[in-house]
Amino acid sequence: MTRSPARLLALVALLDNLGARSVSLRLVAFTTAAFLLGMRRTAGLKAGIEWHALLHALVVGLGALGCLALERHFEGGEDMGGAITLDYSRARGLTEEDARGMSEFHRSALCLGPLTSLHRIIPALTLGYSICDVLDSFKLGPAFLMHGVATSTVMGFFCEIGSSHVVTSMLLMELSTIILAAMRGTFYSPGVQVAVQLLFVVSFFVVRILWVPRIWWNIAIEMNKTRGSDVDSCSLNVMFAVIVVFGVFFHSLNAYWFYRMILKIKRKISGEEKKDNVHME
Repeated sequence: MTRSPARLLALVALLDNLGARSVSLRLVAFTTAAFLLGMRRTAGLKAGIEWHALLHALVVGLGALGCLALERHFEGGEDMGGAITLDYSRARGLTEEDARGMSEFHRSALCLGPLTSLHRIIPALTLGYSICDVLDSFKLGPAFLMHGVATSTVMGFFCEIGSSHVVTSMLLMELSTIILAAMRGTFYSPGVQVAVQLLFVVSFFVVRILWVPRIWWNIAIEMNKTRGSDVDSCSLNVMFAVIVVFGVFFHSLNAYWFYRMILKIKRKISGEEKKDNVHME
């Protein structure tokens, strides 16, 4: 076992000991919201950074990446200790050996549940943060408000039906948000500031325009293949519709934001805008 999966499995074991397998996702979401709102009021905007937003992006983005690493570990036939939380009762005849040969998308489509408790709680953390996001969006404009409302709606839906893990991989988008949250730091030199801005644009393109839409497409394809089978006890038809609708919405919104970034880059190159302007307008 490599060092990274071993540490991830140790983290999962800690979460399990704290009750992550069965804790109410509503409780996780509301606790997260209360903590982040308190952090926003106490820490506020220091050195140009909204620290509650950065903390959420770090925990969720890296957490989703950790979930992906655990999936590769599982699919490779490696020992997972007691971390696995798959439920085979909804898919008759399947065994753990069968599940190891499937992609995470296929396992979700067959209603096998989350691979680990980490997969289960990550979306609930984002649900809690989305409450803060909605409150912030009123002063940032309609695009941010739509994003906050849509995020809380889709995360709330999947948490409520007990299938939060289905959207965990979509939260890899938060990897680019880490850079966005840190981008407005006032302690950067001019050269570093430009480099951070370029890094954000590249990460946004790779993660939100290329990588995550492909993941979304694979999830939708697997669920569409499985719809109409006898494995429908996890509201598969409803999940498929929600995934398609909100996937189109989020990816269209990301495409719109990326278009605005390109326009912003053009303005900076032409000298119409200062290079140290890091706002998204």
